Amino acid sequence: MTPDQIARVDAIFQATLPELRQRKEELDRLEAKLSQLIEADTEEATVVRWVDKTEAARGQLNKVRTLMLMRMRQVLAPEQRVRFKSLHEKWDMERRRADAGPRREPSSR
Repeated sequence: MTPDQIARVDAIFQATLPELRQRKEELDRLEAKLSQLIEADTEEATVVRWVDKTEAARGQLNKVRTLMLMRMRQVLAPEQRVRFKSLHEKWDMERRRADAGPRREPSSR
């Protein structure tokens, strides 16, 4: 990446960061409340409303993140996008492999 591209990508990130933090804090707050309601055996209708609120907040956070990434991608030249896609696919495959980890049979005690 050129110095100009780095500056532009960083500017996009810095401009988006406050909203990402705000939406993440809201999601964390809603998830905590939802967990409390479930633990307290709250009636299902109330839990369903909180699930809806929580998932809407999760969707908003993902939307902000996706738009940020799209704007960052637009800074890249077409050949850089191809290279980035290749690197991302490799990273994703390695991450999935690491997440799967070694398969162990449960012990029979």
